[in-house]
Amino acid sequence: MDFSKFEDKSIMVIGDIMIDNYVWGRVERISPEAPVPVVRVTNRTRTLGGAGNVINNLYSIGIKPVVCAVVGNDSFGSNIIFTLESMSVDIDNIIVDKKRPTTVKTRIISGNQHIIRIDEESTEIVPDKEIISFIQKNIDNVDAIIISDYGKGMISDKVTNEIRKLKGNKFVAVDPKKENYNCYRYFDIVTPNEKELSEYHNRILDKDDIKSTGWGMMLELQLDNLLVTLGKDGMLLFEGDKKKTTHIPTVAKEVYDVTGAGDTVISVLTACMAIGMDLESSARFANECAGIVVSEIGTTVIDRNKYEKNNIAKNS
Repeated sequence: MDFSKFEDKSIMVIGDIMIDNYVWGRVERISPEAPVPVVRVTNRTRTLGGAGNVINNLYSIGIKPVVCAVVGNDSFGSNIIFTLESMSVDIDNIIVDKKRPTTVKTRIISGNQHIIRIDEESTEIVPDKEIISFIQKNIDNVDAIIISDYGKGMISDKVTNEIRKLKGNKFVAVDPKKENYNCYRYFDIVTPNEKELSEYHNRILDKDDIKSTGWGMMLELQLDNLLVTLGKDGMLLFEGDKKKTTHIPTVAKEVYDVTGAGDTVISVLTACMAIGMDLESSARFANECAGIVVSEIGTTVIDRNKYEKNNIAKNS
């Protein structure tokens, strides 16, 4: 892949931005106060999560992200704004809401073991006036659109209706949340994981159910395409115009952490569509990139160096 093809493209990202906080340590004993492990902290790291990880992935492969999101009036919100500024992202459309905290997910990790996650967040709906104004001002100047819905209040019917009304022929990809599926009607592609597909149908799916329920979701939501990510089993691409289902096996040699893998998939897929690749080729390249990031622990992104190093290792 020639990453330089991405460099003159821009992608709109609307969604729930957050901080992924990591506390790294070693478990050396069980607490005398309760039957829980005592973690001796050795390091702390922080990165953008949710829609922020989408932004990070796009920036890392050379795409210009055009962003609308909400943060709290707190140190975590300031950290997000500072990080976006360092990526030359226009922060004028970052909404600072004094009534809500910045969404923060703190994961405590010992070795390769994820011990606990602590969430600080609000799921109140964000007033849509500023979001709709952002869409109206910027949609004509981008090459594609990503809706990164983590159910924290950024995505509503009014927001998605405005995108539908103004998008023209621009490719729109949605990373879904179960509460909002009706918002995603008529878009180019939705990218649920296996669990989210099960939640949509309100039942546990076995492997034989995935094809039929995927086509069912496409029909009910009148989607053009669907991409179901299946963890270690890769992904399943449904192409409506071709009436075709394609299984794309995972290329990951080892899977240490799937955190953020879906963000990498939707980022790379949409970037590839923005440069004119066909959908199956875009999905295959996105799958290859996701296979690289899941081999690392923690929220991480794809970039040219990682991709090239992986190819060298694969071919040696």
